[in-house]
Amino acid sequence: MNNRINFLKESIKNLKTLGTVTPSSRFLAERMLKKIDFSKVEVLVEFGPGNGAITKLILEKLPINATLICFEINDCFYNELSEIKNKQLIVVKSSAEKIEEELKNST
Repeated sequence: MNNRINFLKESIKNLKTLGTVTPSSRFLAERMLKKIDFSKVEVLVEFGPGNGAITKLILEKLPINATLICFEINDCFYNELSEIKNKQLIVVKSSAEKIEEELKNST
């Protein structure tokens, strides 16, 4: 419950950049990822992962040799994502418009 309240507070402060007031549910995450053939993934990029609701499911499905790179510009969510301990996860505090530069630095 505390995560939902924090997410709501952060959403209200940054509605223009977040675009939502509730975190993604496990159900939504499953639906969004169901068409991805994770067996073929080497690098996957997630833009605006927020508090990591979908990120965590991606990490569960990701092959051992694959990498997930998350682009998050919100300080609060960036810090929360940075606490996820997974060697496959790279959290970048940058916007999607800098993807080429950041991918060169991350891979």
